Amino acid sequence: MSLAQLRAFFGWCTLINLIWLLYASFMARFAYNWLWQWSNQWIFLSNEQFHIVLYLLIGTFKLIFIAFNLVPYIALAIMSRKHRV
Repeated sequence: MSLAQLRAFFGWCTLINLIWLLYASFMARFAYNWLWQWSNQWIFLSNEQFHIVLYLLIGTFKLIFIAFNLVPYIALAIMSRKHRV
């Protein structure tokens, strides 16, 4: 796999996961009550517990997104820029 293909792959992964992260953040901010009621159909958590779980899930996803999508994409972008010179 070439450097350009890897860069394109991580670029698309970064974009797709960024959209998911923004969607999850939007839902947590603007549709919190609906999410809590919807999730209580399967798991019964108090409002405070659900708030903590949601905060931890979004935070963990953000850290994983940065570490495994954004950082490799930036590193490949730097490498491909140096490779051209």
